Amino acid sequence: MQVKSITNLFLLLFAAGALWLLFKYTNVPSVGIKESFNEGIQNVKRIIQDHPPEDQMSEVEKGKLSKKLGGARDVTPLYCQSAYFPFTPGANWSYQVTGGDVIKIGVPGLYQNGTEQKEEKYFLDGRLVSREGWTNRTITVCQGNKIRLTDFNFLLIFERDRTVTTPCSENQYGFSLPADDYLVRDNAWSEKGCLIHTILNQDYQGKETEIKEDLEVKGRVLGRENITVPAGNFDSVKIELSFSGRQELRQNSAGQAPNQNGAGQEFSVGIKRMDSVVDIWAAPGVGIVKTAYTEKESGKPPVLQELTGFQIPTEKEYKSK
Repeated sequence: MQVKSITNLFLLLFAAGALWLLFKYTNVPSVGIKESFNEGIQNVKRIIQDHPPEDQMSEVEKGKLSKKLGGARDVTPLYCQSAYFPFTPGANWSYQVTGGDVIKIGVPGLYQNGTEQKEEKYFLDGRLVSREGWTNRTITVCQGNKIRLTDFNFLLIFERDRTVTTPCSENQYGFSLPADDYLVRDNAWSEKGCLIHTILNQDYQGKETEIKEDLEVKGRVLGRENITVPAGNFDSVKIELSFSGRQELRQNSAGQAPNQNGAGQEFSVGIKRMDSVVDIWAAPGVGIVKTAYTEKESGKPPVLQELTGFQIPTEKEYKSK
């Protein structure tokens, strides 16, 4: 009898403690026992469903994989860890240009010049469809997670027909596009470079004019913007690139650009200042969806390039190359 009394007392104290905890640490006083009980059942179900199997990757491993693939973008390979500029082999984009022309940009593959490279170099080729005879080529490399470029000609193809552009110094990558983690509003950067633009004649066989360009590029992230182009609607980040510099036109005494052997008496035929802006809208997993080129002092309306279609290889297709 004494044992039973002790047991009942223990059960009474336990029940009282349980009720005290129930009312102090649950929603019973505010929503009632029934609602609180149902909420608890749902929470238990979530815990069971969210609990990973023991053979699943650890959080550290998942974190590393997520960083490598760019989060949920497991079907699109990343170039320089960038989802906004996926310049991967096999990727291509088509754009409608103000005035009716069409621009096609593609990445044919790994740059090869017969020598071993410390870093992978890729062609970024562009052309106007109306001018099948000429392809404009920019070379890109990954330096860390930054995309380094020999030039920005792929944004100005309509201005670069019959033009071969090379850095003033060999293997100079004076310009860059921002990494994904740098695409934050008001982030800014400034870069300087020297370029040689060789303009070919109408049949693309000989040199017509040579332009030496000392160029400064100031970049700024303007923020995020939702835009609609022929290819669809995209949540994009807007980037402003301001170009300023000095262009020196050079020809020799025969009226031709100086050749590699220095034939002809070279002299300057004119100095021109350049002051222009290119606005870029880029979307993750897609790339550049729109550009607007404006010559500041010309009074001309911007030249627009709007995405009409694109193709980016999947991770499987990329790895098979």
